[in-house]
Amino acid sequence: MINFYCIGRNNVDVYLKYNMVYPGGNCSNVAAHFAKFGYGAALVTVVGQDVLGRLQLKSLEKLGVDVSGSRMEKGQTAWCFILHEKENRKFVKSDLSIFRTYPLMRADVEHVREKKYDSIYTSVCIESAFAEGVFESLKEYGLPICCDFADGWQEEELYEACGFIQYPYLSCEKCSLEETMNVLKGCVEHGAALALGTRGMDGSVVYDGRAFYHQKAYPISAVDTLGAGDSFLARFSMCYFEGLKQLKMIKIAGEKETERILEQARGALIRYSLDMAALYAAHVCNDYGGFGMGIPYETSMTGEAVQI
Repeated sequence: MINFYCIGRNNVDVYLKYNMVYPGGNCSNVAAHFAKFGYGAALVTVVGQDVLGRLQLKSLEKLGVDVSGSRMEKGQTAWCFILHEKENRKFVKSDLSIFRTYPLMRADVEHVREKKYDSIYTSVCIESAFAEGVFESLKEYGLPICCDFADGWQEEELYEACGFIQYPYLSCEKCSLEETMNVLKGCVEHGAALALGTRGMDGSVVYDGRAFYHQKAYPISAVDTLGAGDSFLARFSMCYFEGLKQLKMIKIAGEKETERILEQARGALIRYSLDMAALYAAHVCNDYGGFGMGIPYETSMTGEAVQI
């Protein structure tokens, strides 16, 4: 089985309409989904010494995520206020200041050496969770890196990061299909092994330097769309990296014949991984929160007076 080392930002999601708070945030959600499928997962992040910080870590521990490398610091656990319009979520306010006060340091990243991991999973979202130079230092550990660049990416910075991020994941809902394909191609031309762009209900696209692969989204009567993207990326990563690990064990007589067959198999693996990811994302939309496990919300948890 594949073991994933997740490092980056986390935040709880406060559902104002339902007066509930759910554990969440990109790397937390992804680690939770890895664990739900029985994969080894560790999360290294920073939370506050408060009820929300305990919610974040305890809920992941219950799923089997190793959170021993995460830090609890004096301060407010990162949070986002979310409103719902039908099933669609809208982010209205957030406080991620704990990462400015207590960013992830080189010492935090060093936890990756303690156990055998197959891949690093991280993210670059609204605000960086890393101290200066720490994100770039991830390349020193010799592991394939998946990074969710969300929707705030700029091509110049993105292409620079592709020099050491082998698997960039992008939110491309604001891009046309042609624009999405062009930026994914640019990622691979700048060093990425594979680039993935999600486009909401317009599906997703992968480019691996050989071909483009298109995946439709599965329409459902969603309860809550929050976490759909994270669950999609988590499930794609599980299926794809597990498949790659198995393909490395395949040997067929004749070097040229082996490469031809393996290239076909890699294409089939990408298509399979995309389909499994789309199905799982649709499934996750049937429940509230990034991975459930919510508790009733009290305004004292964030110190913010909120009119619901």
